[in-house]
Amino acid sequence: MSLSNLRVLCTGNPNNQGIAKQICLAFPNTDCLHLSMGIDLLSQEGLDYFRSVISKYDVFINGSNLKNRTQEKLLRIAHEENMKGHVFNIGSIAEYKKWENYDPSYTAEKRQLKETSLELCSDNFKTTHMTVGGFQDYENSDSSRMDPVEIVNMIKYIIASPINIPVVGIEKIDSKD
Repeated sequence: MSLSNLRVLCTGNPNNQGIAKQICLAFPNTDCLHLSMGIDLLSQEGLDYFRSVISKYDVFINGSNLKNRTQEKLLRIAHEENMKGHVFNIGSIAEYKKWENYDPSYTAEKRQLKETSLELCSDNFKTTHMTVGGFQDYENSDSSRMDPVEIVNMIKYIIASPINIPVVGIEKIDSKD
């Protein structure tokens, strides 16, 4: 199946700069789940909606920074519903670098997401956990952060790859001349 024919589900707001917008540009058959679209993934109704639709998709980009271990809940629901596609869990550099400005619960949730992604990855349920070293979004255009296009290019590479890539870490190299 060509990349342009894949049915993709992505968490995040495609109207803001960030991963969701770039996913929509890269994959024409993308649907997004976000509060601005009437889907509150932090609620039971939002999780139930996700459960009812996830099996229709070839790729799920689990990218929004959601509280209360919601990213992990979405991953587990995709597994329980026997999604036959590929799940990409967007982690954080906070998984292995400690900075004062990171909330300890954020770090713990991202680490747990990675562990769950690796635990559930199998021949029948393909997952890739992407540890991302910060990215440019609508709040932060710092040039030392990754352009979301780079993250999407890695996702496209992994989808097209004949080998399983369960975990990948990507950071922007700050080149000093």
